[in-house]
Amino acid sequence: MMRKVLFWLIATAMVASVVASVFAGGHECQISAEECAKQLRAKFEKTTWLGIEKEKTPDGAVKVSAVTPGSPAAAAGFAVGDLLVAVNGVALTESDTEAWKKVKVAMEPGRRIDYAVSRNGVPLTLSATLATPPEAVIDGWIKEHIAKEHSHRAAASK
Repeated sequence: MMRKVLFWLIATAMVASVVASVFAGGHECQISAEECAKQLRAKFEKTTWLGIEKEKTPDGAVKVSAVTPGSPAAAAGFAVGDLLVAVNGVALTESDTEAWKKVKVAMEPGRRIDYAVSRNGVPLTLSATLATPPEAVIDGWIKEHIAKEHSHRAAASK
């Protein structure tokens, strides 16, 4: 249960970096690519965006692998290689679902969120004001999803 809560939280806060994992593998859209794109656009226009990409390290930590220039993450001072430790004081390893519910409620465009990170072993707190994703980012997420989840149908129908 806790893994699902952590995944949702990270996905909401860093949707740019996890869209592919949310829609990839084991999921096949049952609607047309056009309708899917329309539904995804409506969903993504209401989500939050930090502007980082992340990856799991071999020991299970979450590491920043890219920071989008001009993003809330860039403005807050995130850097490639930062290890994410906590969000609004709740450790990523925390299993308290009530604490994560409070963090989740705070995740909306315009809200300032504190991220505890470790940069080269030095603990830092970075405060970022979450934003709605730019159109270009939303377009990229949709194209990525369509390519992964709908292109096989087009190829199979030929």
